[in-house]
Amino acid sequence: FFYVGAIIGFSTWLTTYFLDLGIKVAYGSAILSIFWFFSIIGMLIMTRIISRVKEITILFYGSLAGTICLALFSFIPNVYAKIVVFAIMAIFVSGIFPLTTAISVQRDPENSGTILGFVIALAFAGSIVLQPVFGYVAEYFGKNYIVFIALGGAILGLIFTFILFRIIRNKPLKKSGKD
Repeated sequence: FFYVGAIIGFSTWLTTYFLDLGIKVAYGSAILSIFWFFSIIGMLIMTRIISRVKEITILFYGSLAGTICLALFSFIPNVYAKIVVFAIMAIFVSGIFPLTTAISVQRDPENSGTILGFVIALAFAGSIVLQPVFGYVAEYFGKNYIVFIALGGAILGLIFTFILFRIIRNKPLKKSGKD
């Protein structure tokens, strides 16, 4: 909810954010395309390491690294450094939604359709709830503050990811007798 809402919400406001920093919309759109390109690279990296590292571990450390990158992005004044950090962040956050879905389905494979629907609904709900918050902040506080809404969502997402990490690490997946 929080992480997807923050990242998707911020990505829709990214050109507005960069416009406030003096970057034309066309270049802001190109930067957004770079973000999504690096997301694909992140997914490819994740598929390589997933056989060696538990999904929850990748999810937690990806969330942590993504939140750190977003914090750096928020406070770095240099626009070029922001773009580099934003691209790196894309690598780390690319697996959050798919891994959350995969972990949820693994916990109860018999109800995978319901679980998938619930996870997708929460992801969309995060965007629906946070989108007007981005607009309100941009309108009344300034476009350069919308990144802090994304950072707040990422921090909340990280907190819940950490809770999930602790729960799953302490309560491993049970093997069924059908194996």
